[in-house]
Amino acid sequence: MRFIFLRHPETTANEKNLIYGKTDYPYTKRGQQQFDEALNYVERFRFDKILTSPLGRAYELASAVASKMSKELIVHEELEEMNFGIFEGLTEEEAKLKHPGIHQAFVESFETTLFPEGESFDVFKNRVEGFVNQYRQSEMDWLVVSHGGVIRTAIEYLLDNKSGLSWHLEIGNCSIIEIHTNEGKPSIIKNILNP
Repeated sequence: MRFIFLRHPETTANEKNLIYGKTDYPYTKRGQQQFDEALNYVERFRFDKILTSPLGRAYELASAVASKMSKELIVHEELEEMNFGIFEGLTEEEAKLKHPGIHQAFVESFETTLFPEGESFDVFKNRVEGFVNQYRQSEMDWLVVSHGGVIRTAIEYLLDNKSGLSWHLEIGNCSIIEIHTNEGKPSIIKNILNP
């Protein structure tokens, strides 16, 4: 079984270094180029079905791949990026100025800080791990089109790594990362494309 993770193309929020997860932003010009590159490159892979976040920046790419390769597309809310609530659409500096108490809690204890109108990392992590558990024992190969935080969290869980090291992995927009598993345990991890 393989998970082939594909992160969405660059958006205007990525370009502006905004904090965002649940909010959708359009692709940049570079993001559209990444979209085209990934759409062509992903044809090299063998996979059975496509799993995607419902958020437009991931869904649009997943839908294009599904159409081009005649693959079934399955939408999973569990694959949505973390919801940063009142921090959505702000820069780090704006978040610090507008919500100093929440920002300080976020800096001191990222995992347990609940973002008002959003979710905590612990809730997000449990959501992603629940998704992985649905598919990790499968005999099928899956293309998973999602978001940086989701992919990092899934990789950490698949590698049974509790250190938080995966949050230091560079997973650029439209990166493709492949993880092979054998009896539910990871055996190979490859960072294939990082445009």
